[in-house]
Amino acid sequence: MELFELYLSPVDGTRFKAIVTQSSAGEGETESELPFWEGTQDWRITLIKTLESTSFHSESFSRDREQDWMVAASILASDYSAFHPSFLVNIGKALYQSLFPPGSRVEKALQKSLSVAEDKNTQLHIQLKFEADVVQRSRLADYPWELLHDGQRFLLHHQVSFSRYIAHDTVPPNLPPVEQVNVLLVSSAASDPELGLQRLSKQEQQAIHKGLEKASEAGHIRLSELEYPTLKELRTYLTEHRGDTAPHVLHFDGHGLYGKRCSNQQCRVIHKSIKVERCRVCNSVLPKPQGFLVFENEKGEADYVSAAELGVLLRQSSYSDGTSQTGGVALIVLSACQSGMAVTGESVFNGAAQNLVAQRIPAAVAMQYSISVEAATQFAEQFYWSLGQKNSLAVAVSQGREAMGVEGNQWYRPVLYLRWRDNQGGQLFAISQVDAEINSAAISLTTDLQTNKTSDILQASSSLTASQRRRLQREWDELQELYDLLGQKLRRLRKDLATEVNPAVQLQREVQIEETQRELNKLKSQIDEIEQQLG
Repeated sequence: MELFELYLSPVDGTRFKAIVTQSSAGEGETESELPFWEGTQDWRITLIKTLESTSFHSESFSRDREQDWMVAASILASDYSAFHPSFLVNIGKALYQSLFPPGSRVEKALQKSLSVAEDKNTQLHIQLKFEADVVQRSRLADYPWELLHDGQRFLLHHQVSFSRYIAHDTVPPNLPPVEQVNVLLVSSAASDPELGLQRLSKQEQQAIHKGLEKASEAGHIRLSELEYPTLKELRTYLTEHRGDTAPHVLHFDGHGLYGKRCSNQQCRVIHKSIKVERCRVCNSVLPKPQGFLVFENEKGEADYVSAAELGVLLRQSSYSDGTSQTGGVALIVLSACQSGMAVTGESVFNGAAQNLVAQRIPAAVAMQYSISVEAATQFAEQFYWSLGQKNSLAVAVSQGREAMGVEGNQWYRPVLYLRWRDNQGGQLFAISQVDAEINSAAISLTTDLQTNKTSDILQASSSLTASQRRRLQREWDELQELYDLLGQKLRRLRKDLATEVNPAVQLQREVQIEETQRELNKLKSQIDEIEQQLG
């Protein structure tokens, strides 16, 4: 995986700097303007409502000149009856031109990094970095940058993965990798009709559970479910399950809300509107809005748990004076199995995810917008299946998005927040020594193979110069080292297959053996070609 680290720094309310701080193409920066502005008019909320919607409803876009702007931006069809057939592409293009202005140093760095990733046959991981207080100066973090379209394709449909990094004053967490990942599912059916949160059906809950169960068949993921989805039950579970049984992943399936809760301890009423300033019950001044997850109380009613409360609980549960220590929860997955969630101008689970990362949870997967039951199930099943193959979080999220259907309007909704020291892609699993050496050997080849391609040397002349001969010999040595390591990996996989009894894992091993053999054959051809030239 190639890293492309892009720091976004606001200049003022409409302008920002995009600074490449780490990439295979070096560094660079450019200054640009936020998209979806028309003079002094900010149409960002219109954009969010569009992406939240599954179809166009005129009454949802009733602001003065709102629909006229949507037509001009090619988001709404010219007859004002439906979204433009290419509205996602048009939104993606505007985002791309803002983040990577044509001809800028930042765009050139991106294109060069993409070429490097293509030559390595690996993903380019774009990590967007925001300061924790960025919202006080700009709404940079509100934009759906995951929708970037370079004029030919959505980047996420190519070899690109995204994560968001929120820079805090605290040191980034650094949890150790594990051999088996424990997933705890908290499935809440709590509802609050007064705030438009309808009761989630058993079918919706079972769909997520089924996806997780299927993913756990490979053996690298162990699934548990909280019997009662209450905060008290979660606290008890975290206290009792330590060491090898402690959860590494907490998956919350239920409603979320971005709003305000009355700070009057005798009231505590939740307000969905972020614009209201006083409590509708006791008239107290309301605090700032924040993200809430809707757990159940002992009566099965809605219990609004703020992301800050949950984050403190998870962090405190990682400490112990006993012998059963645990590194704590490494990943939070937040999915809302519902459709048509009311738009408040903020991302519901996005707010929760940001707060959890602020509480030193290394990674959070959340939904930028509400998501259909079918899409949530498809994402969860493929995400955990990919994770069970020991892929990184960045790769697993990419594969989960693909399973949601790239032709639909659901795939752009998941977002990955990642703040994990020395682990930019989010690898939960411990990698074997052989695999680590293979990765290292593959990386060591790249510089020579990028700047001095073997094919160029072989075609240049049948009579090699001393410099060309040394270069070919060096490449032969590196290719041979990689070939030997892959041979070790193939022998290990065949040994694992011979002793494996689980049919699902057997199939997985057979696929891995086939892929490794294919890589070996390709390497052998390259080695033979160089040997032929060296004589």
